[in-house]
Amino acid sequence: MPTATQTPFASDRAQEVATELGVSAEQLAGVKPSSDNGYTVDDVRKAGGSGDASSSGWPSKGGKGKQPWEHGDTLVLAHGRPTLSSGSDGPAVADLATRLASLGYESSFSRGENHFGIVDESVLGAAQSFRRDYGVLEDPSGFPGGEPEAANHVGPWTWEALLRVTE
Repeated sequence: MPTATQTPFASDRAQEVATELGVSAEQLAGVKPSSDNGYTVDDVRKAGGSGDASSSGWPSKGGKGKQPWEHGDTLVLAHGRPTLSSGSDGPAVADLATRLASLGYESSFSRGENHFGIVDESVLGAAQSFRRDYGVLEDPSGFPGGEPEAANHVGPWTWEALLRVTE
């Protein structure tokens, strides 16, 4: 029987995430690879490797308390989403706005008013409302301006929380 390390992966990162999360070949067998080259990081997540850490249940609506990065959890960020800020554009903005809208956080994009798919005040506002409601913060150490700068970006921890809530 093949192990996760013998399973075809689309990238070294997907294999690394499967190993870090302990996703077995049996778990992956229940997921159809989304790439002709093999399993992607998102496939690994679907197979059960969501990276639950000691902060199990993170994020949760109404959640307060420490963030996974604040107490040394082994949570693995198993996505490759970009950090977004005011003026960012591209497919990730549509993904962000669509996921937020599915949770009731409207923006100019979800209302059909933002035809260019640019992060504007309403998209950032929707992301900030999501973070407030689910008790999610970005790790300020990743931003030169600390917490104030982190609050004006949609970074890896916001993406991780949003993916966990919407998948």
